[in-house]
Amino acid sequence: MDELIANASVIIGAGAETSASILTAVTSLLIDHPDQLNKLTVEVRSAFRAESQITADAVSRLPFLVACIDEALRLFPQTGAPSLRLTDRNTTIAGIPVPQNVSWTQNIRCSWAG
Repeated sequence: MDELIANASVIIGAGAETSASILTAVTSLLIDHPDQLNKLTVEVRSAFRAESQITADAVSRLPFLVACIDEALRLFPQTGAPSLRLTDRNTTIAGIPVPQNVSWTQNIRCSWAG
């Protein structure tokens, strides 16, 4: 039973509808940040001249698109647990001073600085 409980988040995460959820998160974040949507639009439209050029390999080489998806996965994790970060130095995150060695989750909107 202990092993089952320890693996519960993996079991639940494996059954989640990750693709649809992350596409929804990315779309929502981009709607909230039209300047970043514009940047992504330029990246995607300049990368492909024909629909036949759009492949998984080609798409994986679009750095801003990959960054948007990675950030959505971090902000809206599909495993039920947020991605924890540990600060390596005194820093400022989204205008908030954060001391070194603080474990935190992103609980405010990302600045999507690019």
